[in-house]
Amino acid sequence: MAKHIQLKDTKGIGSAELRSPPQLENLDYQGWRALSIDESGVFCFMFDIEAGAVEYPLHASDKPWIAYVMQGSGTVYYGDQGGSKTDGITFSNGDFISFSENAQHGWLCDCATKIMLVRAS
Repeated sequence: MAKHIQLKDTKGIGSAELRSPPQLENLDYQGWRALSIDESGVFCFMFDIEAGAVEYPLHASDKPWIAYVMQGSGTVYYGDQGGSKTDGITFSNGDFISFSENAQHGWLCDCATKIMLVRAS
């Protein structure tokens, strides 16, 4: 069973605390689940996408993100502020994808896919 191990420093002495790990939650898009954790100044978010999942539509964040494709493949689309796709680029297992703030993007996966995303809290 997964766990969340939090390592800390208390007055120069290291310690560990076991905490409940984040749980996968269904998103509003068929086949998409996610979990998130906000710890130590880093926000971490993981997509767990089923084979045959619907396309995740264009959206943006006001913060920069870095993504790592842990498993799977597909296309990350990009577009304009009006919600129109302008183009896309394929991604696969092991790729890194970085997003500047306000970069419109969406996802379409070819198979079961896991993508880990991180940003500063």
